[in-house]
Amino acid sequence: MTADRNNRGIASRCRSACLVVLLLLLPPVWAWAQPSLDLRQAGKGPVRIEAERLDYDQDSDVYRAEGDVVITFAGGFLKADTVTMNRTTGDAWARGHALLQSNGDTLEGDVIELNLDSKTGIARDGRMFFVRNHLFITGSEIEKSGEASYRIKDGTATTCDGPVADWRFAAREVDVTVDGYGTLKNGTFQVRNTPVAWFPWLIFPAKTTRQSGFLFPSLGYSQDKLGFDTEIPFYWAISENTDATLYTRYMDKRGVKEGLEFRYQPGTTTHGLFYGDFLKDRWTGSDTPGGIPRNWTEKQDRWSWYWNHETTFSPGFYFRSDLKKVSDIYYFRDFDSHNYYRDHYAGSLNRKFERVSFLANEQLTSYDSTARLVKEWQSFNLTALGQYTDNLTSPSNDETLQRYPEITLTGFKQPLFGTRLNWEFTGLYGNYYRTLGERGDVLDVYPKLSLPWTVGEYL
Repeated sequence: MTADRNNRGIASRCRSACLVVLLLLLPPVWAWAQPSLDLRQAGKGPVRIEAERLDYDQDSDVYRAEGDVVITFAGGFLKADTVTMNRTTGDAWARGHALLQSNGDTLEGDVIELNLDSKTGIARDGRMFFVRNHLFITGSEIEKSGEASYRIKDGTATTCDGPVADWRFAAREVDVTVDGYGTLKNGTFQVRNTPVAWFPWLIFPAKTTRQSGFLFPSLGYSQDKLGFDTEIPFYWAISENTDATLYTRYMDKRGVKEGLEFRYQPGTTTHGLFYGDFLKDRWTGSDTPGGIPRNWTEKQDRWSWYWNHETTFSPGFYFRSDLKKVSDIYYFRDFDSHNYYRDHYAGSLNRKFERVSFLANEQLTSYDSTARLVKEWQSFNLTALGQYTDNLTSPSNDETLQRYPEITLTGFKQPLFGTRLNWEFTGLYGNYYRTLGERGDVLDVYPKLSLPWTVGEYL
């Protein structure tokens, strides 16, 4: 499987501005094929119309549906108070609470006009949501002007939830072409609806397929920590099973930070990514972030790295690592507004290339690096774990308890020698270590017997 940059899913949270224009160009939500005489899409299944009232004018070849209209087709549906559809021309008009959904993406508007043949149309007072990357777009008019072209008037774009977005782009006019370029005219970058930067005209890449090139930059400003902040990522499609993203980030009060993300998937059983960054931090001064005082009188080397890897040797037998390290306990407090780990936070192991399991902000008190080898059988599970914890609330990590190794054998509930008596157990051996404080080995065996018993007719 190709290590495609588009594999990333987006959790419901604000993402960096570099995603905005890229995700604007996802497959169009109005890809709806023209129905034939029996209201079927050729080779794609039926088109079903449900409404309180449905009329057909044979002379004009027009269907008119009124009252809670739901038109279901392959991959999506269209809802509205009324829908008029001309079978000859392929034109359709949806009015009143119009909602079009295709492949999870949605388009809402007071009025949606579309042509089923050309796959073009306009939404008035439109609102779009791309679920794949959690992108919201609004516009007084959202027009799909061609096979891969969009035009948005008085538009906004953001990946933030809530009635007031933490950030968004707004422009009088936006033109984009999928896998080409886009332009913004008379636009602003806004923080909580307040413009902080204005540009009369801006060109940006609009790439959605896997190809090398610059991605859209992120912009920000922090008066107390970073100053003016901009990051320009470059995506490098190295081969069919490897790719990389290079990050160059300029922070007015800190300096230039260089970062590299390398992703690999040599086969169906192995995949992983490595990320690292480095900054010669020019900030000097005294403060107490998180209640921990510091006094920096010269430039500091700030860095971080992260390695996530998984290899499956056979079904139920795999190795997984999730290793990470930062240069100092202040790293996430200084760069909490925007950092690689926060941007790639998933809280889930289901996404191959987005598995950062901790929210990297200034409230983070510790993080774990783990490596585990797991073997599963039908009735047993054997796990060998090594875990190192970094404590971010203390200048020293000497008193933090570490686990390496910790070996757990679990026997799931099963009949004992074919009788009605069930048995199960958990056995654990752990070596718990720290430089200062109590440490030692632990052996814990917890067997359990149970007997199901019926009392009376129903208990």
